[in-house]
Amino acid sequence: MSDQSFEAAAPSEEVFVDNAQAAPVYSKQGMNVYTVMLLISLLCLIVGAIILFIEAGRFGGWNTDSAKPNSASLTPKVLHVEDSHLV
Repeated sequence: MSDQSFEAAAPSEEVFVDNAQAAPVYSKQGMNVYTVMLLISLLCLIVGAIILFIEAGRFGGWNTDSAKPNSASLTPKVLHVEDSHLV
């Protein structure tokens, strides 16, 4: 092994460090599995939106002015419960 001795700077000595040169240099990371999963989910969302518009076009588009609910869906269904079991 090499015999190296490191001496600490005395408190009276001033040590100047240039911060621009001391900053670490990082390289950009490559694509990892999470990035690929995000890209796959984006692709699925785009494909789903395209299929939604195609299907909506097949069934009359987005115009719902002519769509009227039937009368059976407008009447409320009332359930009568006897109060004798609550006493």
